[in-house]
Amino acid sequence: MRLSDGGVAVTVIDMTDQRRVESQLREAKATLEDTVRVRTAELSTTVAQVREQERLRKHLQREKHRLEVMLQSLADAVVSVAADGTVHSLNPPAERLLGVDAAAAKGKRLEDSCSFRHESDQETPVESPVSMCLRNGTEVVGCRETILVNGVGEKRSVHERVSVIMDEPGGEITGAIAIFSDITRERSEEREVAFAATHDALTGLENRASLMKQAHIRWYRLCRHVTHAALLFIDLDFFKPVNDREGHAFGDRFLKEVANAIAERARESDTVARMGGDEFVVLLDDCDQFAARQVADDIPIRIQRTRLVGTHGVYAGSASIGVAAMDQPDHSLEEYLRRADVACYQSKDAGRSSVTLWSAQLDAA
Repeated sequence: MRLSDGGVAVTVIDMTDQRRVESQLREAKATLEDTVRVRTAELSTTVAQVREQERLRKHLQREKHRLEVMLQSLADAVVSVAADGTVHSLNPPAERLLGVDAAAAKGKRLEDSCSFRHESDQETPVESPVSMCLRNGTEVVGCRETILVNGVGEKRSVHERVSVIMDEPGGEITGAIAIFSDITRERSEEREVAFAATHDALTGLENRASLMKQAHIRWYRLCRHVTHAALLFIDLDFFKPVNDREGHAFGDRFLKEVANAIAERARESDTVARMGGDEFVVLLDDCDQFAARQVADDIPIRIQRTRLVGTHGVYAGSASIGVAAMDQPDHSLEEYLRRADVACYQSKDAGRSSVTLWSAQLDAA
């Protein structure tokens, strides 16, 4: 710069401050760029997380819908309950089984909609499997002998499976899921098969196999000197001519009437069986030969009251009976059956419609 007197002034600039400022600006810029990069990365991560959460939400929503569809389409009744035993939800089969709408059952205890029984005692209520599961905190699996009585009084055979729900494995119980399979038809068929295996199809009396099983039980008790028993062998008189003259349908009706007459005289603890054809056996439980004779004397009287009108006349029942007391454990069951049979044939030889008590003299005759 030139001065007024013509001289030249020289200005000396200190660059130290400028360089410091420039350095600070560069550092600030670098820091800002780092911050931008971090923020951008964080934002990208947040966006990715939001997208992932949205994806998971939609996935869970789809899974929830799929499970709801599956639950609604299940044939089994599914009941969801809270930790206090109140109903949270029912699927349609559960509504039908319990005889109640889901909306009406929600918030109430399951026992308000139904009760449970056991097949062996259908009059006495038992604890609900749901209540048992929540109380013990363990799974409850039924034994196919549970009876559910619903809100409208219907009795259904069910197989139940109840599992607890926890907030985490081994954690607090938050509720339970109960699955009830309606096995009413299956149990009915099982009982029919079991009945057919042990009973005579025509008369409904027990069959030979069932009689032998019961007789063996009495014989084992006899061997332990617990009690006595007796066998009555009953053979109808003149049944074959009646059956031939009137036909098998009439003969079947006649056998049913005779079976009813014999069964009416027996006690609940006794066993009445049809051995086949026109032969019947009564196993009298806890009965000596004198009491057995009294029962045997009464049975022909009852059978004689059986009268059926056929095409060719009116027919009255008649029977010959043999009695064998099961009072000695050193004899086999087969031996007692033989004795009753021998005594029965003696009754026929004596003129029919009579009773014979077995004795050793019959074998000697």
